[in-house]
Amino acid sequence: MNQHAASPSLARLAGAYRYLYYSEHIEGWMYQTTALAMMELLWLQEQARLAGNIAEIGVHHGCSALALIAAARPDETLIAIDLFDRQDLNVDGSGRGSLAAFQGHLRYLFPRAQVSIVAKSSVDIRGAEKEHGLAGLRFFSVDGGHTRALTLNDLEIADAGLAPHGIALLDDVFNAGWPGVISGLFAFLARDPDLVPFAIFPNKIFLCRRPFVEFYRKGCREVLDYAIDKDAMELQDHTVDVYGDRWPLLTPRLADPKVAAAAETDVRAIDQRRLPIQRHMIARPGDMDHAASQLQYLQDLLAREQRLTKMLEKKLEQASLEAKQLAALQSSTSWRITAPLRWLGTAFRS
Repeated sequence: MNQHAASPSLARLAGAYRYLYYSEHIEGWMYQTTALAMMELLWLQEQARLAGNIAEIGVHHGCSALALIAAARPDETLIAIDLFDRQDLNVDGSGRGSLAAFQGHLRYLFPRAQVSIVAKSSVDIRGAEKEHGLAGLRFFSVDGGHTRALTLNDLEIADAGLAPHGIALLDDVFNAGWPGVISGLFAFLARDPDLVPFAIFPNKIFLCRRPFVEFYRKGCREVLDYAIDKDAMELQDHTVDVYGDRWPLLTPRLADPKVAAAAETDVRAIDQRRLPIQRHMIARPGDMDHAASQLQYLQDLLAREQRLTKMLEKKLEQASLEAKQLAALQSSTSWRITAPLRWLGTAFRS
């Protein structure tokens, strides 16, 4: 345990809000609801006074790494592992990281963040985790090579580097273009490790140590209940909750008007930069071609908007029904007769 403050400051929450607003300008494949889950879990750990650095294998341009930085404590370090400019070692073409692009976004969003760059293949890190600072970590994002062997290798690194309270993420598990990822995950789980899945968010599976499964499942449900699609689903021998993308809905912590007000100046500055939206502009190698990727993105966006509309309509319908029921109750004779008793009850409680 660590004696840090129990919750993030308003300034830090405004920084996370700023990241979410800016994230569409970072080339990558990140759902903001998934980013929210990552940040909220880091804050849940902070509230529980659980400390540790964070790491990512497969940084690309930093879309998910910057989400981790946004929620981490100022004195914690992100260990960023990627081939970056050594694309000759990229055996399956699963993303082409750019150190310059990542550092550019980092300087703009979080210039004071502590980041350690490890520009090498994760194959060379397995067995030498401590030498690279991968020990006692509280969060580890895995989005490196997408073959079975590389996925297994990277999960083993995460398992070795995580603290007892640590969380690991694995990207692209259900992406039909990369079947090696789910093959690597099941090969890892077949070894009956202490690191097991507890939740599925858009494009990522979340894993933690067995003793913390219910703690993190409960924490996710409390702040992201509006995004749950299915709960208590089986995944091999484990139980996971399945969440959908609900962007632009925010978690209660970030939906606080004080947070938006604190970030307003930064948000206006982002607008003034007139940056191009990157996330759906470039197709990932191994996925659909560029035109098909853009079409799929638009179809996904439309489907999410339709789900959001239906959800809001149901809430409005429920609110309208409750208002009618309350009006009927207040106009009833029994309501008027019992008014003095209710007043007395309120006065007694005061």
